[in-house]
Amino acid sequence: MSTIFTPKPYGEPAEKPRVRVYGFVDGFNLYHALQKFQPAVPVADPNRYQKYKWLCLTSLLKRFIGTQTDDLVGVEYFTAYPNWPNSEAKKLRHQ
Repeated sequence: MSTIFTPKPYGEPAEKPRVRVYGFVDGFNLYHALQKFQPAVPVADPNRYQKYKWLCLTSLLKRFIGTQTDDLVGVEYFTAYPNWPNSEAKKLRHQ
């Protein structure tokens, strides 16, 4: 049995191919950006953005991709050890 190929009529949009997305998050910069965040408008709670240090990065990245046409295949979280003077205790906690 053979399959007959029938092309789509001219002008009919072709299906968009699915795009595979892999997210990379720089945890060191994310952490310190949240630590030093200065809102443009003064807020009653200066630590209000601290809660985002524990956000679900997979859920966040899914909001940035078109879930109808894209697939989030992975999230890689990477960071660096602090290397400034007198940071040995912080480096040990980080490890």
